[in-house]
Amino acid sequence: MRVRKMISILLLSALLFCPVCNACSETAEPDDYRIGLEVTALMGEMVGSDAYLSLFSRPETFSEIRERVNTHDYDRPAAVYAVSMGDPASYLEEIFRADPESRETWDSLSPALQNQALARLSLSVLLANTNARAGSAYVALFSMLNAVVRNETLTNEKTRHYLYFFEQGAPILVTFGYHAASGQFLSVPGEYRDSPEKIVEYLGLPGLELVPVKAAESVR
Repeated sequence: MRVRKMISILLLSALLFCPVCNACSETAEPDDYRIGLEVTALMGEMVGSDAYLSLFSRPETFSEIRERVNTHDYDRPAAVYAVSMGDPASYLEEIFRADPESRETWDSLSPALQNQALARLSLSVLLANTNARAGSAYVALFSMLNAVVRNETLTNEKTRHYLYFFEQGAPILVTFGYHAASGQFLSVPGEYRDSPEKIVEYLGLPGLELVPVKAAESVR
């Protein structure tokens, strides 16, 4: 039952989280790294604003988490990785191994409904699910801090993802789509931030790959 509940949360998260959509391809060479920094800096401003958070909740509710996350260094990444993952179906296979009943439910769906479910299991949704390990308060706060930056130079057909790490702040996943980039905070313990291998180990998604994008010294 616990595994089935996790699948339900994933699919609901996909509906609630507004992804950056793709569209037809055009020729352009956007500066993803710089655009991503615009997103992370905006999110740093969001987490530091009582007024902004008061639009959604009582800021004092999250005072302890904000003290940890409001680190004022979201314009100075320590490391940035391009993130990719294999077929999301492989993630479901891991779940099915632990819960045969879930597989039976999955197999009872028509191919059309299976495709609809798989379409919602994007990398951003799957990674955001790791916040649940930190607790419901993190999930609630981080959901309020999703940011979107519009940029006309973003015209690539395929969605791309960069994962920004900071000396103190929480990691941020930036998703680049058509004419927009979106960002979401991720909760990754400090002991898992030292290397791509440790990050992948903690995130725990089959086929996840991290490739360094740019040295930190070049942006300081």
